[in-house]
Amino acid sequence: MSRIVFASFSLLAASAVGACGGDPTPIVDAGVVDAPLLDGELIDAPGATVRITVTDHGAPVADVPVYFQDADDSLVLAATTSSTGQAETVMAAGGSVTALLDNGASVRTYRGVKPGDRLQLEAGTGGTSISFDLVFPASDVVANYPIYSTCGENNAFVKQAAGTPVTATVFLYDCPPRIDFLIVADDGGGAPTALYAPDVAVADGVAVTLTGSYQPTAPATVSVSNLDTTGSVELTRALATPRGVLWRGQQTVDVVAGAATATFAVPAITAVGATTTKLYGPLSNGTVAAAPTPGDYALDAATAFLPAFTTVPQFDQGTATVTWTETAAGAAPDLAYTSLSIFSGTEKRGWSWQIVGPHAGPMLTLPVVPTDLVDVNPGPVDSVSIDYTLTAKGPGGYDALRPVALSVSSLEALAIAHPGQLAVEESAPQFFKRR
Repeated sequence: MSRIVFASFSLLAASAVGACGGDPTPIVDAGVVDAPLLDGELIDAPGATVRITVTDHGAPVADVPVYFQDADDSLVLAATTSSTGQAETVMAAGGSVTALLDNGASVRTYRGVKPGDRLQLEAGTGGTSISFDLVFPASDVVANYPIYSTCGENNAFVKQAAGTPVTATVFLYDCPPRIDFLIVADDGGGAPTALYAPDVAVADGVAVTLTGSYQPTAPATVSVSNLDTTGSVELTRALATPRGVLWRGQQTVDVVAGAATATFAVPAITAVGATTTKLYGPLSNGTVAAAPTPGDYALDAATAFLPAFTTVPQFDQGTATVTWTETAAGAAPDLAYTSLSIFSGTEKRGWSWQIVGPHAGPMLTLPVVPTDLVDVNPGPVDSVSIDYTLTAKGPGGYDALRPVALSVSSLEALAIAHPGQLAVEESAPQFFKRR
């Protein structure tokens, strides 16, 4: 089946989890992993506990209700997270862990857990906007200055002498106390330079002054072969630091004889490489990521992707199961994920439910969780809509992906924390569907 292709390739450094806000697409679309993806010494160890750690922008969240349940949904333990954001218990392999965030307005479930799991859950309650004056030296008499940071982008176009201070008002959202800046100076001559300023304190209304010199950029080529498409392809190169994604360059190029190539002027800062290639299809979009990949990068797209969705995911009210169908072609997925929106007309309240589990066929079933605090199980007359469904595959399989699957907001970021080739197939938003 031929699919319209947009490929994006990203060069990132130590950036993986830390989704901003309540991102409903935790694996696919940038953040930071501070903990191991897998406690290899503990997985399947007799008597080892299953532990969940709940954080909000990296800070532990206490008093979150957590249910540990066996595979048949029988209750092992009902607990609340401690002051360190943790809850744990000894349980058999194959059960589930469900956390009720925001008094049950947001439900998160891990299916198929194993003894030794160290589950990382980012609550992501959102952030605030800040603005301030950013002062940096001019590079040339006339230049366009894209202002990149690990917390957002701005732009300034000025006419003033090199070395004199430029003042630009920047607007950012959901920033930590310290971020990185990259000022790119482009005079239109084809050789942009960049000023890198790491670990800068930021606060609303407090002016920031950057110092330093502009350094040359270096060319890096991205090429894709065996593309099953015609038309154009979108290629993106990116850089990141431990504080997050810092810079992206993007080009749209024609696909010629199944191949596409682009060369980027990459700022000269140290980074670990990761690449992603994305294909947009009628019912689902496929993405492949790999790391580390410094310098030039080439991808053979022939066998890199997972089976495409052939039907739109549906929710069966009687069995509380999300189902879909897939093509036979493609690598076998390890993981399945879905996000639901539920509304009770009788109780006049709504809640969301995100669940991740092993890919045991194209389906995911919600556990029946206890109702002692609030009933979040979809009732027969409740309205249930599917926001998002995806499958994924990576080195180490579901065991390696499970601990961070409900905190990751970028596939290339996951590739940085978990080196190797990863692939995702995500159900396409309605506006991507083609009749």
